[in-house]
Amino acid sequence: MIQRAASRGEGGRSVAREVAPGPPIAVTYRLTERGMGLGPTMDALRVWAGAPVDEEGKLVPHEAAEESVTV
Repeated sequence: MIQRAASRGEGGRSVAREVAPGPPIAVTYRLTERGMGLGPTMDALRVWAGAPVDEEGKLVPHEAAEESVTV
């Protein structure tokens, strides 16, 4: 499921996929500049979905936010 979603992101150039030769094989996904540009849209979706906000209405950041995830 993650592979399929990441492949869609790659096609849209929002996600870059890097495969490190193994063993063990490691695949790393990271947001491209285009993907990072989706930040304000994603923040708006989080607010709409009921994510926690501070007294000023700004999103409370994720504690473990990272730009890349290794699978």
